[in-house]
Amino acid sequence: MSKLLCFFVGLLLCLCSMAQMAEIRGIVKPTRFADKDISLFTVHDGALEAIANAVLAGDGSFGFLFTPSQEGFYAVGWKDVTRDCNPVYIKKGDKATVEIEGRVMTFIGKQTAENAAVSKWLGITDSIHHLAIHSVESHEVFFPALTKVAGQIAAFKKTINTPNAAFNALMKDVVTYDLDFCALTFLRLPRAGVFPTKEQQPPYYRTIVDQNKFNNNHVLKMITGGRYIRLYADYAVSGRATLDENITVFNDKDVKGAYILSDARALRSMKTYAEFVALMDKYGQYFQSPYHQSVTNNLGIKIYSTDKSPLKPAFNFTCADQTGKMVSLKDFRGKVVLLDMWASWCGPCLMEIPSLKRLEKELEGENIAFIGVSMDEFSDKQKWLDKIKEKGLEGVQLIAGGMKSKIATDYAVEAIPRFMVFDKNGNVVTTDAPRPSHAEALKTLLLDELKK
Repeated sequence: MSKLLCFFVGLLLCLCSMAQMAEIRGIVKPTRFADKDISLFTVHDGALEAIANAVLAGDGSFGFLFTPSQEGFYAVGWKDVTRDCNPVYIKKGDKATVEIEGRVMTFIGKQTAENAAVSKWLGITDSIHHLAIHSVESHEVFFPALTKVAGQIAAFKKTINTPNAAFNALMKDVVTYDLDFCALTFLRLPRAGVFPTKEQQPPYYRTIVDQNKFNNNHVLKMITGGRYIRLYADYAVSGRATLDENITVFNDKDVKGAYILSDARALRSMKTYAEFVALMDKYGQYFQSPYHQSVTNNLGIKIYSTDKSPLKPAFNFTCADQTGKMVSLKDFRGKVVLLDMWASWCGPCLMEIPSLKRLEKELEGENIAFIGVSMDEFSDKQKWLDKIKEKGLEGVQLIAGGMKSKIATDYAVEAIPRFMVFDKNGNVVTTDAPRPSHAEALKTLLLDELKK
């Protein structure tokens, strides 16, 4: 009986797991393109990131079975030509079947309510997508086609009425952004050797710039969103505008952040970590999403590792103290800082505590902040608190949450104890200072910094 019960439990778990997965199947019909494989993409900040690749079968068929990391637009297409990728809306448990011919995708068979709406929109816009991205036809061909589709927008939006309210709101914005994208993409290159003048542009172009167009981050969820916001900013702010001028055309902070990170001018000349810190001081308010924080953190680590400057700004960190109050390294600007990275379970760390306490006593009254940062996991918070009490630790005591915490990652800390010294301006003096058991060497280092 127990074996039978285990079998049914296993079967149930397997079925539950399968219910969380999504499936995209399709066929690529023979065309002038010599396609041998195809990729599945997720969307980050309106840019595509390949998450799977499939080799086409002999008849051109392919399939992707995956667990969606989030509900929203995914894309099917080619890593080397992402402009030819096609959107598919996916949530857990969804299935979609598509056919691709000439790199133009159509949905076939029964679809979810969301993809039925996406399919209808693709059918309306296939022609202008081709004219905007691939065709060399002049504006005399494109502008009438654009005007025709623009005239269908209002009526089409009324048909977006699926049971999924989040999708409905997103799709109604995407429809506008997508048509804008086609209109602005067409203007980027001369067609038939001619750039149309503003006077030749149809009335739709005069509706593109709208201060209320970006009151949410929906544009970052569409597969061409990143390219579109760059086109939009260039069009909305004429002339050689600055980055600060360009981001004024967006209201949403996430969209501003995405634009800044996609704008080469903000990053191209950045060679020192001080420049990165200046960028974060100025624009950090726009990098609040988990994705932006991950991108900027990785960028900071990369620049820090290649910066050969004699003095580099420290990576800032924010951790909770014993009362739960959040404390940051930058709170101690104006003081020399001695940072002790330790843990309640680390024997060598505990052996340094008597020497550290003697050093604190000797330097009492000096403009030095002693900060202890524990690498204990948050689940072991009580062990950390108990050890602080047992050892009589004073000064600022913080908990980081493990050896994979931000501070440990930023400073590439793989072993503890580790002592670091920062100057009064928040620059790194050393990330591998002498231990308190080498009291004279560490004391001399701290006093030398005080004199500067």
